[in-house]
Amino acid sequence: MIAAGADAATIILVSVGTGILYHKFAYQDAGPVADYVQVGLMTALLYLVPCLYRDEYLVTKHLKFDLRPAQIARYWTFAFICLVIIGFLTKTSVLYSRGWLVLFYAAGLVSLLCIYALRLLAFEAANRLGLIAGQRLFLVGTEADIREFTQRYNLLTLGCRIVGIGYLARDNRATSDAARQLDQSVDRAVAKARAVDPDNVLLIAPWSNQATIDRCIDAFMTLPCSISLAPERILERFDQISIEKLGPIASLHLLHPPMSGAATAIKRAFDIACSALLLVLLLPLFAVIAILIKLDSPGPVLFRQQRYGFNQKSFLIYKFRTMSTLEDGADVRQATRNDSRVTRIGHFMRRWSIDELPQILNVLKGDMSLVGPRPHALAHDRAWSEKIGLYARRHNVKPGITGWAQINGFRGGIVADDQLRGRILCDLYYIDNWSIWLDIKILFATAFSKGVHRNAY
Repeated sequence: MIAAGADAATIILVSVGTGILYHKFAYQDAGPVADYVQVGLMTALLYLVPCLYRDEYLVTKHLKFDLRPAQIARYWTFAFICLVIIGFLTKTSVLYSRGWLVLFYAAGLVSLLCIYALRLLAFEAANRLGLIAGQRLFLVGTEADIREFTQRYNLLTLGCRIVGIGYLARDNRATSDAARQLDQSVDRAVAKARAVDPDNVLLIAPWSNQATIDRCIDAFMTLPCSISLAPERILERFDQISIEKLGPIASLHLLHPPMSGAATAIKRAFDIACSALLLVLLLPLFAVIAILIKLDSPGPVLFRQQRYGFNQKSFLIYKFRTMSTLEDGADVRQATRNDSRVTRIGHFMRRWSIDELPQILNVLKGDMSLVGPRPHALAHDRAWSEKIGLYARRHNVKPGITGWAQINGFRGGIVADDQLRGRILCDLYYIDNWSIWLDIKILFATAFSKGVHRNAY
């Protein structure tokens, strides 16, 4: 709570300080100081709520010495947008100078970043000096298992301190002599743990070794402390693991759907509203493009091709025709630079992604989203899924007209495995980190960044 209080005090002081400074410069007096205090309090509350909800003030997050300016900027911008909306709804925004609000926003962001950096340094120094009361761990396991575990995890940066180790006998033979050696080593470990009074006994053993785990749990239950089972290596792949019980069945929940029901509804509403508006605005452009395509070469205006969508269900994607061929089958050749199949008007449309605009219809139909992993031809999907193990995970969300991969330079034909892996990694990042703000960021980058189109041909 000290860290949260420091952030709140910083925001209030910056509000008052910038207010007085701006008023002194513009009007030669201190101005309404009480009003600046009220605005600072409101902004601090708006900033702290999401930070507290996302556990940003946990000691473990500070001990990793991980400065995240983008995350702080998002929270601060969110607080400021909410502040402006509240001012508009309450008709109080007119009382404050826009110049001061801009100054408050900029100074507040810089101040929060500086305070966070200083806080990280202070936490690291306090942790090294032993001033932070982290969890006191007693490790139990074979010497080899404990050595591997401590090499894999830096417990100090997780707010934990090892106060003792109890080594177990390693003998995989199912004999009475092996069982006696295990019992003796467990008894010695319990005695050592009782002497150091740990907060938690961490049992480090393969989960398949049921006999050892049962014996240790029975023995350490006599101590007034928590007992935990160290994770298997497979769990390192997942970030949101939870234990779920269904009656007597306890299961380890490894992976959640990419989006909750509420997130899916928000994304769909955003897609419908934006695509409907875009369709109305772009209808005249669509008519002009259709005429140019018909004048340029024989064939239909729209090109339709089967693509995989959500949950690998196929759908017909719409594009303005840019080639003299209409390939859609088991053998689809990717477009290459200076491809002879591309028409004259097609070169221009592909260069600026204009040929993708009819996919707004796919968005309205519900086959696609404005933002998501780009759908590929079925033939390419089948080939690439054999090369990349997690390729099919792209289909856990709806495909998009543009995506995180596209704004990061992964556009055009794929000629090397590194390009494919880079595109897939970007798609998986988007799936795991989706937010409506990320969608808006990608849409703005697609519309206004020249780099998005550098590999288009």
